[in-house]
Amino acid sequence: MKKRKRRLLAGAVFSAVLCWGCGRTDAAAEAAGEIGKAQEIRIFEGGELVQTLEGQEERENFIQSLALGDWEPGALPEDAQPDGQFVCIQEETLKLGQNEEDRKLQELCRMDFYREESCILLEMGKLELVFEIPEDAAGALEQYL
Repeated sequence: MKKRKRRLLAGAVFSAVLCWGCGRTDAAAEAAGEIGKAQEIRIFEGGELVQTLEGQEERENFIQSLALGDWEPGALPEDAQPDGQFVCIQEETLKLGQNEEDRKLQELCRMDFYREESCILLEMGKLELVFEIPEDAAGALEQYL
């Protein structure tokens, strides 16, 4: 079941990337939908947890600040080091016969933020995609760190 979810998630991201040229707004909406499923967003700087966004409004503001519709495919220098990391977490789906309290948190995606390059490395399972982000989105992400 876990592999199936990851495949579906990877497929959604892959589809979003394929549609990037013909419908960036649709692709951004799809990516926002995936990130929007997060029940919490953990923010790390230098490997240390600095903040957790748990409230609905906090998460929505974070997603809005990403300006997903303006992301462009990009590249990172080999020696680039992330300045921060944003990890989207969701509680696993309740399975037949499983107790509510036995549900575990699982990672939906991970975004490594590179200030100097104004880039995001989006990791979803084994899929890794690099995007250049607008300066205003980079500035907003810096505020979370």
